Amino acid sequence: DIVQESRGGHYLIGGLGLGIVLHHLADADKVKSVTVVEQNADIIDLVWPTTPKAWPFHIINADFFDYVEKTPDLPEPDVVITDMWRGDRESEQVKRAVIRTHFVVNQRWPESQQFYHGMERYACDQGIRRINTRRAPADGSKHRRYASQMMTRAAAQGIS
Repeated sequence: DIVQESRGGHYLIGGLGLGIVLHHLADADKVKSVTVVEQNADIIDLVWPTTPKAWPFHIINADFFDYVEKTPDLPEPDVVITDMWRGDRESEQVKRAVIRTHFVVNQRWPESQQFYHGMERYACDQGIRRINTRRAPADGSKHRRYASQMMTRAAAQGIS
């Protein structure tokens, strides 16, 4: 999983997703801080209260690309994770997000490790390096149940 493959340190996450990545990071000793950039306030209101807060964390309500490109004093993260909800994993929007993230992050922080939660297959197809290509661990059923619950809650609140 991402935690095992990452070098640890300071994490920057583009998108809150369903909060699954945060659950993976919560118990890791090598995590020093986490900054999540999520543009959808409804997703923040829905998901953030359910996520563990075991380490220094920040949630920023902004577009990830604007935040990275327009914040001049942003320190270099050790690990950048893309966890953006883009609907259909095979959509052109997902493909553009993966490619744009790869180039924006590599341009700004070439030494940062990159992972694409839920978008690994497309990233691999594009030859994008330094990504998480492992499948979920055998005990991933807990996270699948959580994801299913969050999707149900989002649909009930009209969040797509």
